[in-house]
Amino acid sequence: MNIYLSNNSGLAPVYRKNHQEILKQHEKLKRKVDLYLIDECPDCAIVLNPDRQVIGYNKSFSELFSFYPEQDLLGLRPGELINCINSKGPNGCGSSPACRNCGAIQAIMSSSSGQTTVREKHLLTMKKGKISAQDLWVKAVPLPPMGEGFSLVFMKDIGPLNRKARLEQIFYHDAVNVLSGLLGLTSILREELPERFVEYIEDYHDRLTHLQHEIENHKKLGLAELGQLDRFVESVSIFPFLERTSKFFMGTRLAHDKTIKVWSEDVDPLATLKTDKGLLSRVVLNLLKNALEASSEGESIDVKVAPQQDGLKISIHNEKFIEQKHLCQIFLRSFSTKGPDRGLGTYSAKLLTENYLDGTLNVTSLPEEGTTFTILIPNLKSDSL
Repeated sequence: MNIYLSNNSGLAPVYRKNHQEILKQHEKLKRKVDLYLIDECPDCAIVLNPDRQVIGYNKSFSELFSFYPEQDLLGLRPGELINCINSKGPNGCGSSPACRNCGAIQAIMSSSSGQTTVREKHLLTMKKGKISAQDLWVKAVPLPPMGEGFSLVFMKDIGPLNRKARLEQIFYHDAVNVLSGLLGLTSILREELPERFVEYIEDYHDRLTHLQHEIENHKKLGLAELGQLDRFVESVSIFPFLERTSKFFMGTRLAHDKTIKVWSEDVDPLATLKTDKGLLSRVVLNLLKNALEASSEGESIDVKVAPQQDGLKISIHNEKFIEQKHLCQIFLRSFSTKGPDRGLGTYSAKLLTENYLDGTLNVTSLPEEGTTFTILIPNLKSDSL
């Protein structure tokens, strides 16, 4: 029989099956559904009846809630399992006014109506008398073998990812502000200090600029991977742009006794390209840095510009050969032959070129010719992606 609790001010009904009926549904679940597949899912998974009560769960879930005896898990509702503070009322999970905005309940109720739904749930839980914040990713799908209204619900803790994203945002904001202040100070010092100090101030300024570039590069890469990076299309005079960009590493140890040459093949010296100047700059700088790291002292890097239909081709060549086993992985995230914690440069260059500049980036390498990265960049018509 159903147990009905009145005075519900939340989103969801508060009917409950009694314990005997829950056990019957649990046995039916074992007969009707291949629980092996659910068990092998790495995310926590629970099966809910139409009254949102647990009638089954997978290994990941039982490991997470191992402090509950199995029989005590069955019949509970999701908020009661995770000790959501809004489930502490007499009617339990789904009965509080705050439950009307609960992403988990919304997803579960949609799935019980036959719709697969994904939501995020931000909640406060009570653990050992202490309040704790949790962020959950919830996906609820209908479970037809069990009949109408039954749901299979997956849950994943996304709190660490969300906290990391917020901390990164704060770090980028604060770091860029500090660097901007230091760069402004170096400009003042260049004017105020005696001539003999200018060389050191210039070096200091260049190093700060390089650090600022690296921070901005990582920030934009993070946004690009999330699909949240905006672009700004403008007309770029390509040769002055490449000349300035190629001088970025001048005076650094990376570029010591190495030469970067910019030249063209049948391109008007006044040629312009409609693109996002900032993003193209990051692509070219990443590829130049890669070429400089690969090159030995006394070697040169060639930056060649050639026309292509409604755009330009930019080739960046160095004299070193890359073996095929490495070449086929060169655009993979975190792949590098230079050691651990590397490998974002060529990956980010390809990501920005192909997802945001509507171009292509490819690489070739031959023992007798060296390595060439080729960027094909079209003229963009608008800022919209």
